[in-house]
Amino acid sequence: MLSTKPHYRVRPTLEALEDRCVPAGNVTASLGDSNWGPSLLVTGDNQANDIRVVVDGLFDVRIEGQNGTTVNGQASVSFSQSREPLVVDLKAGDDNLVVEVPDSPSPAYLPILDLRTGLDDDSVNVLFANSYIYGDRLTVDTGKGSDVVTVNFAGVDYFGGVYFFGDFILGINAGNGSDAVTMTGSANLGALAIDLGNGDDSLTGGTGAIHTNYQRTITGGGGPGFDVLTNTDYFGDPQYFDIRDFEKML
Repeated sequence: MLSTKPHYRVRPTLEALEDRCVPAGNVTASLGDSNWGPSLLVTGDNQANDIRVVVDGLFDVRIEGQNGTTVNGQASVSFSQSREPLVVDLKAGDDNLVVEVPDSPSPAYLPILDLRTGLDDDSVNVLFANSYIYGDRLTVDTGKGSDVVTVNFAGVDYFGGVYFFGDFILGINAGNGSDAVTMTGSANLGALAIDLGNGDDSLTGGTGAIHTNYQRTITGGGGPGFDVLTNTDYFGDPQYFDIRDFEKML
């Protein structure tokens, strides 16, 4: 005998999920020790950190969190008369790092700038807006990933670029991955060393030109990948400088 009880169909429903946006993390800034000795350490986590660092040229440093990133749990942190090397290590995550040396009526005095962004796809933008700078070196190491690095010598008093007193060293190591490095504006440096690592990489020169007092080594990496150098004249004549391992030079 068939049942005469009514049958009810249960309709599945979807519940709204909570917002799970990828957090931007917290960066710590403190005095400590590095390979350079006593240093100002700016350390990220494994999330997508986004910070802006302003070095005013009088050894004052301000670290600002951007797009949700905090610094020591705050929006920004400042250090006065910090002559120690500035070591930024953002670790893993798709990080964004901006470092600015603003324009001023007097020359800028910079600490050693050691910038590292670790694994994943990172962006580093360095802006030198002061035309005359005393300093030792800038090193950029982006680790493995498809990274973008821009160095802009944007001073206006020195032929649209920057005059570095002494033998300022600029080194860029883009690591493995498909990386894009751009340099623009004129600068006289003590030495320049760029290594794009393995991958399909590009190195682009903008307006102006680079001058070095001694070493100038620029390599596409020498490993697997198709590397392109655009505006070779910006970096110098390969006949006279160590510029190599590019599949195409324009």
